[in-house]
Amino acid sequence: MAISHSERKHVLVTGATGFIATHIIEMLVEAKYKVTATTRDASASKTGKLYADFPAYKGNVTFISVPDFTVPGAFDHAFQGEPFDYILHTASPIPMVSDDVVRDLIDPAIKGTTILLKAAHELGGSSLKRFVLTSSGVTVIDTFRDKGDARAEKWTEADWSPVTVEAAVEAKHPGLAYMASKTIGEKSAWEFMASAKPTYDLTTLLPVIVLGPNLNPVPSADKVEQGAATHVYAFFNGTHKTTENVEYIFYDHIDVRDVALAHVLSMTAPAASNQRIALCSTDPLTPQRVVNILNKNFPELEDRIATGNPEDDYPVGVHPTLWNTQKAHDVFGAGWRFRNVEESVVDLTKQLLEQEKKF
Repeated sequence: MAISHSERKHVLVTGATGFIATHIIEMLVEAKYKVTATTRDASASKTGKLYADFPAYKGNVTFISVPDFTVPGAFDHAFQGEPFDYILHTASPIPMVSDDVVRDLIDPAIKGTTILLKAAHELGGSSLKRFVLTSSGVTVIDTFRDKGDARAEKWTEADWSPVTVEAAVEAKHPGLAYMASKTIGEKSAWEFMASAKPTYDLTTLLPVIVLGPNLNPVPSADKVEQGAATHVYAFFNGTHKTTENVEYIFYDHIDVRDVALAHVLSMTAPAASNQRIALCSTDPLTPQRVVNILNKNFPELEDRIATGNPEDDYPVGVHPTLWNTQKAHDVFGAGWRFRNVEESVVDLTKQLLEQEKKF
């Protein structure tokens, strides 16, 4: 799907070195946008490496440091230069083992979003049209629902996860804390919009498990992007010898290139205004499906690929999650399509095999 070229509009992208953000910036540069991108460290040595890794950034992308986005005023200096037309806020804490999930995950997700929304409201000026927030599909589904409990209704953007801070703290589980951080973080964004009534509008994007090629350099096997390592690489690098008893937290998929494109299109799509938009291919991602795809497309890996039963798409007792993603098609237009799981897994595996030669 083609992106219309801009009249050198200016975009602020947070979390510039992230898996999704690098794809977003690549698309923005190709479409002739001017980009200001935040990183924790925008020192000359760090940005020099980024410009070396991404030559197209030169003359098109300016980096600024935001070492801690939970500090009041953390983003204020970003608004001292040329005004922004759009903001794409992708930065967010990632799941981690923590003895204080509120401090390390939940508070940063809420503060990082509301502090930037506030700065945009007070300092963004009249040129700022839209704020696009990278939320998550985990803000929609009921994370307490048993995977064996089939749900007839499809999940939609009208649904909200019932996860709470209290449940995350009690469980002391980084995954549940991440789900709470994304849910409460997005709700805080909508609450800010309702109370502050800024001149710009808000779009939140809700991707599920994100897979696909990684634009960042991967110098060693332990640096493989987390989603790729867990959902694909583990089935041919020796981590899993079989698909038996291997389960995912979720069985939904979206290609990283589709997520990035949705961000770019959301900036200017009129129908994206003040909307939540679910991003899910509706093509299920399961351990056995990954193994089947690997066997079909990479026969040379036969001795490395985990064994399994090709007929068992889902682990025993697990039912598919059903999504209604019509809104994405309505908002992004007739040319919009979601890549399927096979395309994501094949393209990712090709890249991983090339990277292995350098490990």
